[in-house]
Amino acid sequence: MHASAAERPRYRGPVVDARGNLAGRREADMLDCTLRMVSVDACESRAMVAVIVAPVATSDDRCARSGFTIDVARRCKSPPPAARRDLTHGRGTSRRLGGMSHVVMQAAACGTVAAALRLETELLALKAAYVRHEGEAENPWADDAVPTPLVAFGEQHGVPWYRSRETRFLLKGMFDEEARVLRVDRLVFFWGGGFDLGGPWLRTILGKLGATSCSPAPRLSIDCDDPRARAQELAQFLVDEDYEDQFTLASDDAGLACSQFAIVLQRGDERRYLLFDDSGVQDWAFVSLLPQLVGEDPALVGA
Repeated sequence: MHASAAERPRYRGPVVDARGNLAGRREADMLDCTLRMVSVDACESRAMVAVIVAPVATSDDRCARSGFTIDVARRCKSPPPAARRDLTHGRGTSRRLGGMSHVVMQAAACGTVAAALRLETELLALKAAYVRHEGEAENPWADDAVPTPLVAFGEQHGVPWYRSRETRFLLKGMFDEEARVLRVDRLVFFWGGGFDLGGPWLRTILGKLGATSCSPAPRLSIDCDDPRARAQELAQFLVDEDYEDQFTLASDDAGLACSQFAIVLQRGDERRYLLFDDSGVQDWAFVSLLPQLVGEDPALVGA
């Protein structure tokens, strides 16, 4: 028995953020209620919709839940803070509803800018090879085989790439748009939304490529003339980018142990801390701040 056209979910076009990045697609019912959302950042989420004006609850494939309320005109009344800019079509890159998957980061520190440039070049070449693999392989994500670019990259640097979940690139599809390589002076960052890219195997190779330390949860330190003033400048940048509720500015390290990412601004004994935990989109706030640190020679600490 087949559902009628009116009963079948309607597929909406792809969601594109303000910078032209493909974020995902959704299915909606006859009343345009979202039933299912598939995106790179949020993996897959399904919505439980009651009646109009009732809250809309969503859960992703990691069982994280979030919600918002709509009025009779189907306008959003109370989105989570992390979702507000998306729902009002504001500036910046795509955001996820609060509680969805978080950034999984590979961070590597090098002793010189030249070494970091070499590492960046290697990662960009790996990304290009993986994009070709996705486009050309008959079944690029087969569970019974390691993608050929990973095998070749491991062999090139003397690290066998085993067939296990923790070694895989879990981002499937849109790798060209969603995988990111960013160099900030002597640091190199590699991530693909909420999907792990290579786990400890990749960090082992990064060490062979010249990284002096690596971390999946980077905490950065920056020496500056006025830690308090610089912390305020960075905090204001986050506020201007609509991340006002997505970081903690502190004058002590009481919350450092509980943070997922952190930036410590220091001079002598003076410290200011920008802390980012795993709630809301605080990890994406950290990511948005990284390009602002170019030229300040941040260091990777505690790795």
